[in-house]
Amino acid sequence: MARPDDAERLFRKGVHCGRSIVLTYGAALGLDENAVLDAASTISGEIGHGPGRCGAIEGACLLLSRAPALGANRVQHFIDRFSIRFGSVDCETLLGHSMGTREDRAEVRSEGLIEDRCPEFVRATGEVLEEML
Repeated sequence: MARPDDAERLFRKGVHCGRSIVLTYGAALGLDENAVLDAASTISGEIGHGPGRCGAIEGACLLLSRAPALGANRVQHFIDRFSIRFGSVDCETLLGHSMGTREDRAEVRSEGLIEDRCPEFVRATGEVLEEML
Protein backbone atom coordinates (compact mmCIF):
# COMPACT_ATOMS: atom_id res chain seq x y z
CA MET A 1 0.00 0.00 0.00
CA ALA A 2 1.84 3.05 -1.21
CA ARG A 3 -0.56 5.74 0.05
CA PRO A 4 -0.43 4.79 3.74
CA ASP A 5 3.37 4.88 3.40
CA ASP A 6 3.15 8.28 1.71
CA ALA A 7 0.93 9.70 4.47
CA GLU A 8 3.24 8.38 7.18
CA ARG A 9 6.29 9.75 5.33
CA LEU A 10 4.71 13.23 5.12
CA PHE A 11 3.94 13.11 8.83
CA ARG A 12 7.50 12.06 9.71
CA LYS A 13 8.74 15.03 7.64
CA GLY A 14 6.79 17.37 9.90
CA VAL A 15 3.50 17.77 8.05
CA HIS A 16 0.54 17.89 10.46
CA CYS A 17 -1.13 14.46 10.78
CA GLY A 18 -4.45 15.62 9.34
CA ARG A 19 -2.79 17.44 6.46
CA SER A 20 -0.76 14.31 5.69
CA ILE A 21 -4.00 12.40 5.17
CA VAL A 22 -5.72 15.17 3.19
CA LEU A 23 -2.76 15.70 0.87
CA THR A 24 -2.27 11.98 0.32
CA TYR A 25 -5.91 10.96 -0.20
CA GLY A 26 -7.67 13.99 -1.65
CA ALA A 27 -7.17 13.04 -5.29
CA ALA A 28 -8.02 9.38 -4.58
CA LEU A 29 -11.39 10.54 -3.27
CA GLY A 30 -12.07 12.54 -6.41
CA LEU A 31 -11.17 16.02 -5.18
CA ASP A 32 -9.40 18.34 -7.59
CA GLU A 33 -6.10 19.89 -6.55
CA ASN A 34 -7.69 23.19 -5.44
CA ALA A 35 -10.22 21.36 -3.28
CA VAL A 36 -7.44 19.28 -1.72
CA LEU A 37 -5.35 22.37 -0.96
CA ASP A 38 -8.41 24.13 0.43
CA ALA A 39 -9.23 21.15 2.66
CA ALA A 40 -5.62 20.89 3.81
CA SER A 41 -5.52 24.58 4.69
CA THR A 42 -8.47 24.18 7.06
CA ILE A 43 -6.41 21.87 9.25
CA SER A 44 -4.20 24.38 10.96
CA GLY A 45 -3.00 22.49 13.99
CA GLU A 46 -5.85 23.27 16.36
CA ILE A 47 -7.50 20.00 15.36
CA GLY A 48 -5.57 17.13 16.89
CA HIS A 49 -3.36 19.33 19.05
CA GLY A 50 -5.68 19.31 22.01
CA PRO A 51 -8.36 17.18 23.55
CA GLY A 52 -10.64 15.61 21.01
CA ARG A 53 -10.27 13.47 17.94
CA CYS A 54 -6.92 12.48 16.52
CA GLY A 55 -5.87 14.91 13.77
CA ALA A 56 -5.41 12.12 11.23
CA ILE A 57 -9.00 11.05 11.90
CA GLU A 58 -10.20 14.64 11.47
CA GLY A 59 -8.41 14.83 8.12
CA ALA A 60 -10.04 11.61 6.98
CA CYS A 61 -13.48 12.77 8.13
CA LEU A 62 -13.04 16.06 6.33
CA LEU A 63 -12.22 14.22 3.09
CA LEU A 64 -14.98 11.68 3.53
CA SER A 65 -17.52 14.46 4.04
CA ARG A 66 -16.65 15.58 0.51
CA ALA A 67 -16.92 12.08 -1.02
CA PRO A 68 -20.64 11.23 -1.18
CA ALA A 69 -20.00 8.40 -3.64
CA LEU A 70 -18.77 6.32 -0.69
CA GLY A 71 -22.24 6.26 0.86
CA ALA A 72 -24.30 8.05 3.45
CA ASN A 73 -22.64 6.47 6.49
CA ARG A 74 -19.06 6.78 5.25
CA VAL A 75 -17.73 8.91 8.12
CA GLN A 76 -19.26 6.72 10.82
CA HIS A 77 -18.10 3.60 8.98
CA PHE A 78 -14.54 4.97 8.94
CA ILE A 79 -14.67 5.88 12.65
CA ASP A 80 -16.04 2.44 13.53
CA ARG A 81 -13.29 0.65 11.58
CA PHE A 82 -10.52 2.73 13.16
CA SER A 83 -12.04 2.26 16.62
CA ILE A 84 -12.09 -1.51 16.19
CA ARG A 85 -8.32 -1.43 15.70
CA PHE A 86 -7.40 1.03 18.46
CA GLY A 87 -10.39 1.25 20.79
CA SER A 88 -10.83 4.98 20.25
CA VAL A 89 -10.46 7.91 17.88
CA ASP A 90 -9.71 10.28 20.77
CA CYS A 91 -6.19 11.72 20.75
CA GLU A 92 -5.77 11.56 24.53
CA THR A 93 -6.90 7.96 24.70
CA LEU A 94 -4.71 6.91 21.78
CA LEU A 95 -1.64 8.58 23.28
CA GLY A 96 -2.49 7.62 26.86
CA HIS A 97 -1.89 11.18 28.03
CA SER A 98 -3.92 14.32 28.61
CA MET A 99 -3.72 16.97 25.88
CA GLY A 100 -5.93 19.55 27.61
CA THR A 101 -3.34 22.20 28.40
CA ARG A 102 -0.28 23.65 26.75
CA GLU A 103 1.80 22.02 29.49
CA ASP A 104 0.21 18.62 28.77
CA ARG A 105 1.02 18.96 25.08
CA ALA A 106 4.60 19.98 25.88
CA GLU A 107 4.94 16.90 28.08
CA VAL A 108 3.58 14.68 25.30
CA ARG A 109 6.22 16.09 22.96
CA SER A 110 9.04 15.80 25.51
CA GLU A 111 8.10 12.16 26.17
CA GLY A 112 8.26 11.49 22.43
CA LEU A 113 4.70 10.18 22.27
CA ILE A 114 3.92 11.97 19.01
CA GLU A 115 6.99 10.58 17.28
CA ASP A 116 6.50 7.11 18.78
CA ARG A 117 2.74 6.61 18.41
CA CYS A 118 1.30 9.01 15.86
CA PRO A 119 2.98 7.56 12.75
CA GLU A 120 1.08 4.33 13.48
CA PHE A 121 -2.22 6.24 13.65
CA VAL A 122 -1.51 8.15 10.42
CA ARG A 123 -0.65 4.89 8.65
CA ALA A 124 -3.73 3.13 10.07
CA THR A 125 -5.94 6.02 8.96
CA GLY A 126 -4.57 5.50 5.46
CA GLU A 127 -5.10 1.76 5.65
CA VAL A 128 -8.75 2.19 6.66
CA LEU A 129 -9.26 4.69 3.84
CA GLU A 130 -7.70 2.18 1.42
CA GLU A 131 -10.21 -0.44 2.57
CA MET A 132 -13.04 1.98 1.83
CA LEU A 133 -11.88 3.04 -1.65
